[in-house]
Parts: sequence; C-alpha cells; structure tokens
Amino acid sequence: MPAMQFVKINGEGDPNRDPAYQRAIECSPGHEIMPAMGVTFAGRHHEIYLSDARRTPPEKLKTILRQPVRSAG
Repeated sequence: MPAMQFVKINGEGDPNRDPAYQRAIECSPGHEIMPAMGVTFAGRHHEIYLSDARRTPPEKLKTILRQPVRSAG
C-alpha cells in the first residue's frame, strides 16, 4: 500500500477566529497551493493540536492542518 501524501499547514493562533485557518479548512477551488503542486483533494483534512487549549492563550495556540492529496493528473 503506497504512503498517503499530505499538504501540511502550520498555524499559530485561534483556529476558530483566524481567517487563514478558515481558508485552509474550506479549501476553496481558488486555493492556489494545491494546483501549483499538481495535486487535488483525497479526503478530509486532519487537525493536530500541539497546544493545550485549556492552558494556552488563544493567540498562542499551535495547530497543524494536514490535507490528504493525490495527483491531479
């Protein structure tokens, strides 16, 4: 079974209020990173929280978004 490919986006700040997070999560058709890489969506994104939201101020939260991708061709 081949390994899954991902586009990874590192973020800092409150993912519920940051427009950059929202654009990354929504993955609108106009999003330019993936077409430039020659890939398209291959499933739902994953959010990996690196900070404890109970102990970290919202502006300091760190998150990784991983979007599975496959070749667009």
